[in-house]
Amino acid sequence: MLRVYSARTAEELEHARILLLELAAGDDVAELPGAFAPPGGRLIVAERDGRLAGCVALAPLDDGWCAMSRLYVRDGERHHGVGRRLAASAFHEACVLGYRVVRCSSGAEVALSTRDK
Repeated sequence: MLRVYSARTAEELEHARILLLELAAGDDVAELPGAFAPPGGRLIVAERDGRLAGCVALAPLDDGWCAMSRLYVRDGERHHGVGRRLAASAFHEACVLGYRVVRCSSGAEVALSTRDK
């Protein structure tokens, strides 16, 4: 079973830290949630069958934009839809937070629906 959640508690933030250290995500890992803190940011973690499987992060930018970065899925958890579910969750959270555009770390920009939520 795949469980995806926004890291809020100390334990959940530690889950995100473990995954981001595997990714070698840089200095911002020591200060989590940092730029990914609510209200404008999110750290989203996935567990599959009770094991940490992956994560993704959202950080606010300017004027209705946010950045999606740090999308990571552990080797043993790939090919189970974890990455797809993390990305979908990140886009959903971005919509809920009121962002109009998500800039991905790949450079791609995704316009979000402006329909009422």
